Amino acid sequence: MSPGGGDDLIEVRVSAHSKQVKVRLDGDLLRVSVVEAAERGKANRAVEAAIADALGLRRREVRIVSGATSKRKFVSIEGMDPAQIRSSLLD
Repeated sequence: MSPGGGDDLIEVRVSAHSKQVKVRLDGDLLRVSVVEAAERGKANRAVEAAIADALGLRRREVRIVSGATSKRKFVSIEGMDPAQIRSSLLD
């Protein structure tokens, strides 16, 4: 997770075509597993939705800004800093 406040970029490692949806912290990295396949943006939309659901946000508040075709992505989470994200996911 990048330091600072507001719309920080969070590094995410994605596993597409998993058996179930999971969002978990692994150090400073957010690991997200989604059921959807990595084709035509389906997995990317599912990643944004999974993160939003895990943090109790609206889906439009989570956006992939880099790595659309990679397992390693950077995500912008509107209005939350890394400490708030960590706290929300550990509760």
